[in-house]
Amino acid sequence: MREALIATIPTIVVLLYAGVQLIAQSTLGRMYFSPTFVPELVVYVALAAIYVCCVRYFRGKRHFTASIAGAIIGVAFFVFAALWLFFNFEFARDLSI
Repeated sequence: MREALIATIPTIVVLLYAGVQLIAQSTLGRMYFSPTFVPELVVYVALAAIYVCCVRYFRGKRHFTASIAGAIIGVAFFVFAALWLFFNFEFARDLSI
């Protein structure tokens, strides 16, 4: 059970990111991310690496593989969520559609 929780924490962070972007879109009419997603992706990957290191340090080898799997799944969800947000909200605005 604990391994499942450790593996889902990075995905929960992605859902929070997407929720904040949707709130910014609905209230201000614009999202806040760079046009290339590279800075956000680099920050997220760095936070995922810090997360994996912290799990390794505090929980030991037992939860290490679950944290690595969660980080990989979280990065994949982050790329998917960022592209979904961009194509559904910003892409049409940039093309003036």
